[in-house]
Amino acid sequence: MAIDIPKMDWRRILFIIAIGLLAGGQTAAAKRPVIGAVIGVVIGMQGTVIARNSNGQERFLAAEARLYQGDQIETRADGFAEFLFVDETALKLGPNSVLELDQVVFLPETQNGKFLISLNQGIMRFYSGSQPSENYRVQTPTLTISPEGTIFDVIVEGDKASTIVLRSGAVVLSNGSGVRRGIKVIGRASTARRSNEAPSKPQRASADLFKQFKFLDKVPGQTAANFLKATPTLSQHPPAAPSKTPALQPEKNTGKT
Repeated sequence: MAIDIPKMDWRRILFIIAIGLLAGGQTAAAKRPVIGAVIGVVIGMQGTVIARNSNGQERFLAAEARLYQGDQIETRADGFAEFLFVDETALKLGPNSVLELDQVVFLPETQNGKFLISLNQGIMRFYSGSQPSENYRVQTPTLTISPEGTIFDVIVEGDKASTIVLRSGAVVLSNGSGVRRGIKVIGRASTARRSNEAPSKPQRASADLFKQFKFLDKVPGQTAANFLKATPTLSQHPPAAPSKTPALQPEKNTGKT
């Protein structure tokens, strides 16, 4: 499934985000999320992608559209979207997905804040931004994911079972009972079928699982990174998203999990 995402002027994107920050009140004084504040922008999309705000009002998204605190994003069967947030976090959202932007706060002068999102169904690739690792949480119906300088893929099935595949860095998974499981080896996967069951022991992801994420590789993974390199005023830190999503190589037996 090839997906063609049009290239855009990244300096124009920076301008959109900067204006959004001023309009949304995301300033050094912001200690908690402000509903309706601009927190990111669409940097690529295809098909039908809908945003629903906290009042239930819907709008169709297009390239360069703003994302607001409290938005729920829904992609239809033909829909795909790529987002860049104010803290340099990047996401790719696949078809038939539902994502909630719960709390995104970023204070540029301290490189601190909070990033909490929920993938309720569907498929997503996550690239950590410039905040400290402890500020990030990605929730699914059965898991809480804590990234540590990370790229990972996650899929939430129709029965709410959640599977994570590590591509870079490390993640810590925890369930509703507080059971924790770490993944430190690239290419390993863990599944949680219920919120009260422990995530499975990380194992080499199967070929069938890789196929479910394969279409994400068709989209240039370097878009966010190129944008950030071209616009150093967004942050003084190097972009977290690499120039290319790491290819998963045959696993070496390191004894790690």
